Amino acid sequence: MQLPEDYQAFLRMHNGAVLFKPWFGGEMELFHLAEVENKRGIVGYFLDHWYPIAGQNGHFLMIDGEKANRGEKDYLMWWDSSIVDDAKHLNLNFEIWIDRFIVAQGSMFWYWPLYNVHHYYRNR
Repeated sequence: MQLPEDYQAFLRMHNGAVLFKPWFGGEMELFHLAEVENKRGIVGYFLDHWYPIAGQNGHFLMIDGEKANRGEKDYLMWWDSSIVDDAKHLNLNFEIWIDRFIVAQGSMFWYWPLYNVHHYYRNR
């Protein structure tokens, strides 16, 4: 699989990182390339076209290799269980994800409820 360009750019800048490391745990670890291969080497855990690129408390941010190979820009997934069907497509690429993750100061923004003005005032 050819890694998406925005993720390749990240790898050229540095070889992994730990973001927002609070004193009580919960940081997001962006894996270096060797760690991606180590994670994928766990037989039967990841599907062949999944590439775990980051982890947080046993949960994984992954590239869906099939989407990336087709040139689709929304290739990121979040997987927070050991059940394959629980993997969630985030409709994001790495560039947008890292930007929003930094703006959200390490919060898992992809779980935030999506409210518009109508939902906001209806629930007050």
